[in-house]
Amino acid sequence: MRSLTHLVRSSRQLSRPERALAIRALGWLILSRTALTVVSYRALSSRGARLRPRRGNPVTAEQCANALRRATRVFPVSCLARALAAQCLLKRSGLAADVMFGVRSDPDGRISAHAWTLSGDVPVSGVAEAAGYTPLNPTGTS
Repeated sequence: MRSLTHLVRSSRQLSRPERALAIRALGWLILSRTALTVVSYRALSSRGARLRPRRGNPVTAEQCANALRRATRVFPVSCLARALAAQCLLKRSGLAADVMFGVRSDPDGRISAHAWTLSGDVPVSGVAEAAGYTPLNPTGTS
């Protein structure tokens, strides 16, 4: 985790709306990581899918992706926690959110899995790392 001093300095370069969105993204990352330790993915995902849009300034999927990248630099989490945080941030922003899962066989024969989030055709979290994974839910149903 980066130092608080670095966080404060780098946040000064952001506009007020960008800073607010990054703080919301950080909150969703913390909540997702914590919740995954006590609640099943199924329960979290269904709650996230039912979130209603919040009032306020509309944001784009690209802005959500940028906010998540900033927040993840401060509070690194697993791909699943990041995908759930992205889903919640997008839904609260009134945007589509598809949590995707994929698997691949590593060179040593082990199976590894990855989760990422799309909003329509816009990559929001974990998409760059998804190369080489075979999607388990190719239609994007989360």
